[in-house]
Amino acid sequence: MAIKKDTNVIIKNARLSFVYVWEPSDYSEKYSVRILIDKSDKENLASINAAIEAAKKRGIEKVWGGKLPSKLSSPLNDGEEKADKDPSCAGCWYINAKNGSQPGVLDMDKKPMEDQSHLYSGCYAHVSVAFYAYDKNGNKGIACSLSNIMKTADGDRLSGHDTAENDFADIEVMAPTDDEDWAG
Repeated sequence: MAIKKDTNVIIKNARLSFVYVWEPSDYSEKYSVRILIDKSDKENLASINAAIEAAKKRGIEKVWGGKLPSKLSSPLNDGEEKADKDPSCAGCWYINAKNGSQPGVLDMDKKPMEDQSHLYSGCYAHVSVAFYAYDKNGNKGIACSLSNIMKTADGDRLSGHDTAENDFADIEVMAPTDDEDWAG
């Protein structure tokens, strides 16, 4: 695995939510995804926290004038605080990763994903991200840039609706008889 900087991480087997990787989000006008990390996932959390600390050091040196700001926004958020509005966040930490450039998206065979419907809110993936310090309009913190995604497993959809195939799987299709007018 090639990690170029100490601020870059591949978050492994995380659940995805709010997947906007084929078209930018209308809200942010960026490609984005919410990455859900189970609170018991010590390996991913250790990597993420180390990268955030490295981004803080870089921020002190290059962005914040030599000192750590007293109030600093973090990209790693406690899902319990959002669980009332978004139940998928319960028992998780989450990160919102964004980028103005479209991420590369691979399927489970490490080939470019061709069918966009295969990457959805609720599936699992490895997600390559980079953490960086910012100081914008008086707001200071660490943000997370989305790089690439590789789907690793299917999961229950979080979008609020299922596929058309699943919705109508148990319905018997009947052919019209000559006596019936299906055109209305």
